[in-house]
Amino acid sequence: MKSVVVQGPKVPSIKQVPFRSFVVVSLLFSLFLASFSSNPGLTLACMATLTFLVLALWRPGEPPILFFAAGYQWAQVSAKVFHANYRDVPISELYSLAPDMVGRATLLSLAGLVVLAAGMWMAVRHFRAAQITNIHRRAETLSLDRVFIAYLVVGVASGVLSFGAWYVLALSQILLAIAAVKWVLFFLLSYLVFRRWRRLYYVPIAFVLEIVSGIGFFAGWQTVFFVCAIALMASKVSNRRLLWVVSILAVLLLSFALAWTGIKREFRAYLNQGSGEQVTLRSPAEMIGTFASMVSTLEANAFDDSVDNLLERLAYVDFFAAILSRVPAHIPHTDGALWGQAVLHVLTPRLLFPGKDVLPSDSQMTREYTGLPVSDFGTSISMGYLAETYVDFGAYLMFVPIAMLGMAWGGILRYFMAREGMSVMGYAFATTVLIHAAQFEITSIKLVGSVLMKFIVLALVSAFASEPLLRALRSRGPGGR
Repeated sequence: MKSVVVQGPKVPSIKQVPFRSFVVVSLLFSLFLASFSSNPGLTLACMATLTFLVLALWRPGEPPILFFAAGYQWAQVSAKVFHANYRDVPISELYSLAPDMVGRATLLSLAGLVVLAAGMWMAVRHFRAAQITNIHRRAETLSLDRVFIAYLVVGVASGVLSFGAWYVLALSQILLAIAAVKWVLFFLLSYLVFRRWRRLYYVPIAFVLEIVSGIGFFAGWQTVFFVCAIALMASKVSNRRLLWVVSILAVLLLSFALAWTGIKREFRAYLNQGSGEQVTLRSPAEMIGTFASMVSTLEANAFDDSVDNLLERLAYVDFFAAILSRVPAHIPHTDGALWGQAVLHVLTPRLLFPGKDVLPSDSQMTREYTGLPVSDFGTSISMGYLAETYVDFGAYLMFVPIAMLGMAWGGILRYFMAREGMSVMGYAFATTVLIHAAQFEITSIKLVGSVLMKFIVLALVSAFASEPLLRALRSRGPGGR
């Protein structure tokens, strides 16, 4: 007797018919947009890259975590181009540190994102969401009330662990990775609320709690916007409701981003009491009160200045441009030394190697390779992992480790989906890990270290605690309350 192999619906690929229309429309729109811009070549390159990211990474019916990981970086690379178009000036005239190299830096960055996305796609191209309807069906057995209570309990524990990480440096990475488990519960809560469109007040309550707990030296409040948006896209909510929620999230995110940009220097100086260190020396109540006070006293002209400052901060290609003007003309390529240091740092945890050297300041490395007087007083400014990869390997070989990185990110998604039996919990775990892969400005050491540690910890949680957790969260009555 012949065995019959039942395959699930194929994940749409670049070659499928529905996407051909999208490609045609997208490229025509890109040509139209580029023809009226001050930077036509770069504008076309940005739009073509975005089209490729959608085709390669947007998988209908699934949370777009891989697309977000590459798409947010696309926004960082492209922001400068569209800002220059808005100002109707060539990109080289817009607050550039190396005007003659900023165009090349942008193109290399876009190419890097294409390679990163191609690596992600290669890792999941044979991965079939065979039971895509079962992903949603299994979630219907969970109780919203129980998920909300579990989120609150885990959220409190997460806050304690995050606070303790500052005092136990040898265990700080592990403690912070364990604390990230709260995002698994937040994702699950948001997904269930949006999918059922019930208990709508649960998400705003959790949202406010995360905003408040995220106020600190770094803009930790951003994560809640991104996780909430990804959960929303996974919930298959109606288009009308989707539009409303996305609009609200976009307005809130822009408002918080502009407010943070306007006060962050003064606020950070308040937190570290003028010490210049990346530490918080104020109580949570003092932090929240001062933050609210500073935001409330911002004037309209300060918000106008914040728009330019926000775009300047988001657009992260200027340091890469400065590096292109110095490497290898004045400083030779390091032949893999920076990535080698990153890998060695990850493989030698401080818990097992207490004598491990403290990482140098990101600003110190940025000064060395850009030749710019970058200050490290009160903050640490990196040149970005893609710029580091260029310093290591040059303009051609740099794409090899970037492709491997993309394959690793795709492999993480594949692992959790296989581990969790194609349930929504797999996406919750994968989103919690990969949300930190969407950082163009981060150093390779911090990028690989943070994502790898979160993957290891959450893989263990998935293996040993996921099923007991799901059993505890199941509804014992009708309606999934």
